[in-house]
Amino acid sequence: MIQIKRVGHVGLKVPDVNRVAAFYENIVGLEISDRSDGSVFLRCNDEHHCLGLYPAAERGLHHLGLEVHDSEALQPLGQQGLEAVPDEDPHPGIGESVCYRDPDGNRLKFYEGMNHIDQPFLLREVRPVKFGHITFHTIDLKRTLAFYVGVLGFRLSDTVEEEMLARVHCNQDHHGVAFLNDGQAKVSHYCFDLADWHAIKEPGYEQTVFGQGATSRWRNFEIADTGEKWHVQKSN
Repeated sequence: MIQIKRVGHVGLKVPDVNRVAAFYENIVGLEISDRSDGSVFLRCNDEHHCLGLYPAAERGLHHLGLEVHDSEALQPLGQQGLEAVPDEDPHPGIGESVCYRDPDGNRLKFYEGMNHIDQPFLLREVRPVKFGHITFHTIDLKRTLAFYVGVLGFRLSDTVEEEMLARVHCNQDHHGVAFLNDGQAKVSHYCFDLADWHAIKEPGYEQTVFGQGATSRWRNFEIADTGEKWHVQKSN
């Protein structure tokens, strides 16, 4: 079993990288930190990135980034009988890394550390403070939890209505990954934490208040644009 330090970033496949990057810059408040071979990387704090956008014919998850404490923590993965997935796409700003797939086929990138950027941010009305969590639809919740808890070392945070929803954590945050047990294998949503959720209430964009979540005592918002779906929540 390995120990995951944190759920650090998410990589997305999108048909129009520049259009989606503009959405995350102008609406979400991220800032472009790097470009490489058609891919764009954006940050929300002094770390190199919290989001990577990769050109592809169809939208989808490229990978979920899981940071480990050091390079030695990457070694036990091969001892778990997992087969490494080729990782040829550019990924600047991180240390040594290796990719595997979870039982539903989601690509997980395990990496050692991320570079920091000293350059100050441009002034923006709203900016997330960190990547919050990701929620997957899963085909078999018991199988998925056996992998994330038994192999990767996540701990169970809670469940909803027994086997409908489960959330797991790897640090002090309530959860970094959640699973909806509905027989599908895809991403439900990913979340960025805000210091002040009032800042996101701008006119002209679809906003759905979906109530209080276990992640925080504060309300969560869902905003959809350019085909992207993401949640923001106030960070404790």
